[in-house]
Amino acid sequence: SNPDIAEIIQQAQNIANNDGASSTLSSSSSSSSTSFLSQVLYFQQNAKSIQKTLESSFGPYISDDINISDLFQSIPSIAAGHYYLEHQESIKTPSWKRRRHRFQPSVEVMKVNELNEALILSELSYADSVEEVREGLESLYDEHWSGEESGGKSMREKKKTSSSGKAQWELLFCDTQSRPNEPSHFLAIQKNASQYDDTLHVLMVVRGTKSMGDLITDAMMEATDYEYDGVQGKAHVGITRSGEYLTKRHEKLLATLLELSDKRKLDITLIGHSLGAGAATIAAMNMNSNQFAKDIGNGEDSNVKVSANVIGFGCPALLSQNLSVMTRKFVTTVIADADVIPRVSG
Repeated sequence: SNPDIAEIIQQAQNIANNDGASSTLSSSSSSSSTSFLSQVLYFQQNAKSIQKTLESSFGPYISDDINISDLFQSIPSIAAGHYYLEHQESIKTPSWKRRRHRFQPSVEVMKVNELNEALILSELSYADSVEEVREGLESLYDEHWSGEESGGKSMREKKKTSSSGKAQWELLFCDTQSRPNEPSHFLAIQKNASQYDDTLHVLMVVRGTKSMGDLITDAMMEATDYEYDGVQGKAHVGITRSGEYLTKRHEKLLATLLELSDKRKLDITLIGHSLGAGAATIAAMNMNSNQFAKDIGNGEDSNVKVSANVIGFGCPALLSQNLSVMTRKFVTTVIADADVIPRVSG
């Protein structure tokens, strides 16, 4: 008989809680203060390296008469001016937005719905507590509606009928605190998958920049060597380390889930915004490698198959072109109008 999903979830939560030093299904003010102190210590220990990175990234483009710190303080005003001019253009030229999409291919309604749900999940990653994340996951398939009657059937009943096949996620791991190169994220498993489905469905949602630790990761902008599927290229060093952390952090847990569920296929969807989208992309590249399948299987003789797909919002430009084009089949990115972050390249 197939393993009971409730038992698998319970064992997985126990593993997640006991594996590593990160906070999981609990959060407290003490962990928050500890995280802040660790970030301050990290910044003090690596101040020269961070300063060197900033100078190497921006120095060549800045006059000697300009102070870098003053320039950073002026960036919000420059950005605000840009968006103001863009807004005025859209008002004075009503066809402006329509013209921008005239030559773009159409998007299927099903894909739009998928992106909309992913957007809700990416916003959920910014929650301040584990309980908020858990409630947010439950609300995605919550059958509670206002109870308005329409045609003899309540809206609640309609919701229940229309969402019966919708994925329901059970929270396995949640870390609301981030550290340099260790982004905040949560992991969930689909609990209403068919017992005849030979694939284990997992969800990972990675938060974007919110804390000092995230800013330190962002500031580590030097290009580092990165290899994917035998191709050598370059990648943002801070985001690369973050993606590698996500991969290693849950390698044991994913291997155990496959073993407990008696499945040989892993389908993991990674969602993120900004920094989270970049870290999710690196993590997916690592997970789609043959080595990762061997690591969570039984070594060289493993027949485990892994499919990692990403939906990212405002994903920064983090890969050299030769690597970027290799992610087209499993990474979908969404850019909001003239968002500058996805367009900035080192």
